Amino acid sequence: MILRIQDVNRQVISALGINQSVTHAELFVTPEGEVVFGEIGARIGGSHVMPPCIKNTHGVDLFEAVTDLELGTYTFTRQETSNKFTGMICFPSRAGIIQHISGREDYQDVPGIIDFQVSYEVGQHAGDVNDTMTRSGFTIVEGDSFEELCQTLVDMYDRFVIEVAVPENV
Repeated sequence: MILRIQDVNRQVISALGINQSVTHAELFVTPEGEVVFGEIGARIGGSHVMPPCIKNTHGVDLFEAVTDLELGTYTFTRQETSNKFTGMICFPSRAGIIQHISGREDYQDVPGIIDFQVSYEVGQHAGDVNDTMTRSGFTIVEGDSFEELCQTLVDMYDRFVIEVAVPENV
């Protein structure tokens, strides 16, 4: 099945004439085993979070590298890895009027935070959670080991608080 998915992906890329760019594709497999093309974008997957993680650990700016690659000006230079592990976690969302939500100040004791973003403020209406991209925010963190990084991310998620009031006419 993996080979069939790769083949469909190559066909789509070829048909669209994408020669130098990174792509993020969505393909689906039907119950009958047919691979169906959904969509493709000439972009980095996880673009808000993955490139900063890679840059922090490996020193490579993916946005710059992909742009240079497409323009034909990319030059490979070996980067020094930082010996840090970098990862991210998304914070959950709930539908309703935000009464309380964790902020950066609630994590001042957590070392290694690279980025911390929460999209909502108290009093704001948060919509229904209808997909995997619906989240209150995210954080990018570094750690000295994979285990430490994972534990920090799980602890941050567990500490995240979002309290909402649901209007009665909903």
